[in-house]
Amino acid sequence: KKWFKMLEPELIESELQLAGKEYGGTLDSIFKFKTGQVALIDFKTSRNFSDSHYIQLGGYLQLMKELRPDLYDKIDIAGILLVGDNKTFRGCKLKYFDKEHMQSYIEVFKNTYILFKSWLPIARDDWRIDIRDLGIYENEEAYIHD
Repeated sequence: KKWFKMLEPELIESELQLAGKEYGGTLDSIFKFKTGQVALIDFKTSRNFSDSHYIQLGGYLQLMKELRPDLYDKIDIAGILLVGDNKTFRGCKLKYFDKEHMQSYIEVFKNTYILFKSWLPIARDDWRIDIRDLGIYENEEAYIHD
């Protein structure tokens, strides 16, 4: 792959699982590039980059900041590497942001998480009422609970 030849990444961490009090995640990889930069890279098989990818990176950075500050302090860039699966596209695409923008993505994640926590109980109640009112399920056991 071109990105691999260009950057000559040295793997530092792979599939790093971090769990905080309210959420957790598995960081795909942390590499050190030939430039000396250390990068948190999240692999995706989608065709295009999504805002949710960057919000997820913000969450990973927050987890690292809280639980592995030693590792967070080493990170210079964080990015998404789209890896083609030959169905969506062939090849790779890499987008990243540097250290000075990391805090912005962490803040976006925190605010998104606050919104999600406030929305989820309301949505769950609404969905349960709507689904039950449809009369699809003959008994409560058929209803799928969280």
